[in-house]
Amino acid sequence: MENTIENAKIHQVDGQLKAVTANVFDHKEISEKKFDMVYWDFPWFGQHTEPGTQLEKLMRSIIDPGYQNFRRYLSQAREVLKKLGRIFVLFSFDLGGKELFDRVVKETGWSYKIFFSYERQQIEVSIVEFF
Repeated sequence: MENTIENAKIHQVDGQLKAVTANVFDHKEISEKKFDMVYWDFPWFGQHTEPGTQLEKLMRSIIDPGYQNFRRYLSQAREVLKKLGRIFVLFSFDLGGKELFDRVVKETGWSYKIFFSYERQQIEVSIVEFF
């Protein structure tokens, strides 16, 4: 979170940003509010880990077992978005599980498109927008 705040200061948007650490949308600063945009750099790893696997807090920052938190993110997103709000994630179709990603997107009633792709340390990474 400190990195987010520092980046906001560098880009002179710190007065327009409120950064919180939350378990998806479970945080007092988020509940019952509506947002223009929601973005999450979710842990791509975990597609081969059984949902419900208990992990330490640090491990949860890099592994999302069975993409269960990604599912919660998409399932709850409509509740926090304004009418014309937009929702994004950062994802690597090279490293993450595309089949599981696609299944979660479909089961939660969304579709998606690649908004932007770039290479990060020789791995293609995409900003994905949901509709």
